[in-house]
Amino acid sequence: MTNEQKREIYDYCTPPKIVSVMGVIVIALSPLLYFIVKSVKNDDLMAIAGGIAMVLVGLLFLSLRPWYGANVSKTLKKHEEDNGSGKIYYDFKNGSRIANDTIICGERYLFCKGMGVAVYCTDIAEIKLVIKDYKFIPVSDMIVVRLKGKEKIVLRSLPHENRNRRIFGDIIREISKRCPDAETNI
Repeated sequence: MTNEQKREIYDYCTPPKIVSVMGVIVIALSPLLYFIVKSVKNDDLMAIAGGIAMVLVGLLFLSLRPWYGANVSKTLKKHEEDNGSGKIYYDFKNGSRIANDTIICGERYLFCKGMGVAVYCTDIAEIKLVIKDYKFIPVSDMIVVRLKGKEKIVLRSLPHENRNRRIFGDIIREISKRCPDAETNI
């Protein structure tokens, strides 16, 4: 697999570059927050705490893309040695694009847009629809995949709505075709 092909998969699976730019902007604006809080509250401790918090948030945004990218690169490197590089890129280019092109489900691999997920389908042990709630009020719907190594990965998460069931049903059906031995809990 060429570096350009790896970059294409990396760019699809990691958050957009604008997330890193937002991190730089947030860090650059942290001194401004310091001066605003100091002028309004006239409290050095609160101004310093606000500036530090803003720098930490900026560092979080700055590190998301490389962090997710490391996971994708590790997966690609592991399976490139085992299965050959051509199969990974072929699956990426020719796989089924489902859920408004946020998931590519190839014959052997599963790629999720912006989530840092590239999974070998035979590693999937269970596919589950999870509804998160807050005090018994549904808040979000998620598709969670448990790998054979007991690791859990969130493939897709959306705010709770009834129309999500159709989208998630399509995703689960498509993944189940590629992973017939995986358990499905809906």
